[in-house]
Amino acid sequence: MPEALDPPSKLPRRSPRPGEAEVSKQKSESPSEKEYRLQQSIADSRRTVTIALPRGWARAGLSGVEAALLGWAVPALLAVFGLLTVGTNPWMHGVTVSEAAAMGTDFWALSLGATISIGGLPISLMPLLWSIAQVLILRGLLVAGRGSTPSSQWMAVPFFVLTTVIIIASAPGMASVVSILLGATVVSGLAAMWTAVARTQNWPTWMGKIPWLWAGLRIGHWWFVAAVSLSLVLVAVTSFASWSSMQELSGTVGASGVSSVLLALVQIAYIPVFMAWALSWITGAGFELAAGEVHSPTAVHDSLLPLFPVVEMIPATTIGNWVVWIPILLGVACGVITGRSLRESPLVDAASRLLVAVLFFSFLIGVWFVLSHGALGAERMGSLGPVATAWPLLVLELAGTAALVALLVQPGTSRLVRSGVAVVKRGVSTSMSATADTTDQSTTEKSDEGGAADPDDEE
Repeated sequence: MPEALDPPSKLPRRSPRPGEAEVSKQKSESPSEKEYRLQQSIADSRRTVTIALPRGWARAGLSGVEAALLGWAVPALLAVFGLLTVGTNPWMHGVTVSEAAAMGTDFWALSLGATISIGGLPISLMPLLWSIAQVLILRGLLVAGRGSTPSSQWMAVPFFVLTTVIIIASAPGMASVVSILLGATVVSGLAAMWTAVARTQNWPTWMGKIPWLWAGLRIGHWWFVAAVSLSLVLVAVTSFASWSSMQELSGTVGASGVSSVLLALVQIAYIPVFMAWALSWITGAGFELAAGEVHSPTAVHDSLLPLFPVVEMIPATTIGNWVVWIPILLGVACGVITGRSLRESPLVDAASRLLVAVLFFSFLIGVWFVLSHGALGAERMGSLGPVATAWPLLVLELAGTAALVALLVQPGTSRLVRSGVAVVKRGVSTSMSATADTTDQSTTEKSDEGGAADPDDEE
């Protein structure tokens, strides 16, 4: 008897082939479900790009607005306060509150690099201390914004510039909107860059491959700090020496009480300018206090000067060019300190760092001297500040000396000198040996010629 076949229920089921289950599922779907699946597959195949502002951008923008308002409000309110408290001063005769506010606004515009016109006379000398103060104000406001990303700090720049433009366009004053755009961008950009760099933790890998560049920037920065310190000492010494004369001139212009305080504040705002003039003077090149009249250690002009007490600090007699040794000696000190810090570096690496330091120092001094040059009127007062030759002279006397001394104290330099001397000695000895051999050879040839001629002479 043939074996009975298994019932169909007991037969093993065939596993579905790949794709058969998906095909059967798609056949059972409704048209709406098929359309939804098609849209989902298209959406999944597209690349999703999310555009969002960095975290903390609103706080950074608000900091830019606050810094611009503070930069304008402080001088404007001080000018109005000065009018209300010293209205009897002859300089304030007939000045209204609106005009006093306009004076404060113009002072603020000057700190941003604007050129204003008072009575048809151009004024462009910048109160650099207030410019620096605005950078510090914005920096402090940005630091207060906790939890923001480094990239969000840059949002302070457009908000600062926009607020500045609105104030200049609406507030009373002589400055134009175009004249403050560059200064407002630089002031806010420096504060934003400072904060962003301080908050950046993960730097690109390529930045770690050029340590000589960052080391050179640090060295140039410290040389610049040394130059600033020298200029501050010069201004402090001359201020102390001429304090009585400054008080007399302050009384001559009618400043007393609150008005003298306001006049002092205005002059304090120009301290970085006076410091640049002092550096220009000590290089031997001098500075202009009137168009075509240069005050230097070897030249003094008895001409009409602006009625500011600070002009009494200018030496009334010639001193001599011996003062140029002061920046040179400072450069020697900077070079010794820098050379000690580079003793472990190879000579080529140390030279690269020093080259970067000289270039960076030159850039900082050049920017400082350019910003310290301006006008307080036309004709004679149309050119005030460091002369053009003061910048390269200071770079040569201070940074050049520092770089040369730092190279001389390098162990690699002494080894290179010793090897060079050894090469020269070997060359000299080789040359002397060659000369001696040539001399001996010529003497021998002459002796041989003389010996061959003797028999003939005897005959």
